[in-house]
Amino acid sequence: MVPKLTYFNGRWLAELTRLLFSYGDVEFEDIRVIPSSSEWERLKPKTPFGQLPLLEENGIVVCQSTAIARYAAKKVGLMGANDWETLEIDAIVDTISDLRFKTFRFVYETDETIKESMKKTSMEETLPYYLEKLDKIAKENNGYMVAKKLTLADFALKVILENIEAFAGKTPYEKYENLIAVKNNVESIPNVKKWIETRPVSEFLQRGIVYFLNRMVPKLTYFNGKWMAELTRLLFSYGDVEFEDIRVIHNSSEWESLKPKTPFGQLPLLEENGKVVCQSTAIARYAAKKVGLMGANDWENLEIDAIVDTISDLRFKMSRFVYEKDETIKESMKKTSIEETLPYYLEKLDKIAKENNGYMVAKKLTWADFALKVILENIEVFAGKAPYEKFDNLIAVKNNVESIPNVKKWIETRPVSEF
Repeated sequence: MVPKLTYFNGRWLAELTRLLFSYGDVEFEDIRVIPSSSEWERLKPKTPFGQLPLLEENGIVVCQSTAIARYAAKKVGLMGANDWETLEIDAIVDTISDLRFKTFRFVYETDETIKESMKKTSMEETLPYYLEKLDKIAKENNGYMVAKKLTLADFALKVILENIEAFAGKTPYEKYENLIAVKNNVESIPNVKKWIETRPVSEFLQRGIVYFLNRMVPKLTYFNGKWMAELTRLLFSYGDVEFEDIRVIHNSSEWESLKPKTPFGQLPLLEENGKVVCQSTAIARYAAKKVGLMGANDWENLEIDAIVDTISDLRFKMSRFVYEKDETIKESMKKTSIEETLPYYLEKLDKIAKENNGYMVAKKLTWADFALKVILENIEVFAGKAPYEKFDNLIAVKNNVESIPNVKKWIETRPVSEF
């Protein structure tokens, strides 16, 4: 069956997969929906989580743009030569996703004064910060983003530069010669060049990384909390993988000293064999591969990635009120999170768990189940058990994970967290 890729008539979240399929000469249906049309209104409730893009293959439909792009990259031979290279690729791709979110979130602001201020910050602070660091990585890799060779990460970089150009022209990135070299390397490939020259006109262009220490046992560094690192801790514990659980006190002098030495000024970090990589999801995926909790084939891995990325969406949407400074707005946002966002996602995830007999994918234990267990734990911190206690199938997933002896032991003995 020919894969069907469905998205709006724009590039933003689907162009990476289109480029990858084009590179590999993979025939696919490029289905484009008009935003705010009756067609989209009919389609939206039929999608897994009310959003695009979607990939359909062999009668199975999966969402989440990054998960789909990883699947496409595997299909066309653009993943790493080994698990670590793939982790580095994932870290770059996830960092580019961070950049996309942080740079373009001003688009959704309705207050024009705030919007202009956010845009100014994006163009004058966020973009230079990320582009300078990414340019350094491209220089170290001779015009590529990972392993001095063409990978998914190069295509992701090309797409983000295209997105930046749509909003601000070439000015923000034109001084970064190494990033331009990456972009040119991708665009000069005959199949890619052909796609760019013949692709439909879009209505819109819509709105890891290494430094060296030296240690064989993996070091996982995060704050003294569960939020973005607990998934990897659970996975390592499940597989009886020895690791250093390094915890930094938030807002401490230790963190202020460490922060500028990290790849992108954030945690968690994983260090192994003298190499350091950021990005929590990329790290967790690597840990899952290490302990045998990936899928049996590429499609199962795509389904797992789609669930994990959807849980990441849920985590962001339910918790963004935490960063709001206006107490009135904050309370309103929290109310929306608990009364609307959580029920919407939990109901759909519960249905998936029911279809999989108490698991999230393929009716068996995978790292998607661990991701679900962690998000329920996070929800409990913010709102107690009430938001999820009626969803029996999600509780079954949680119980399946927590009943595993090594996991149970970790939960009983793990340090008391600040958050």
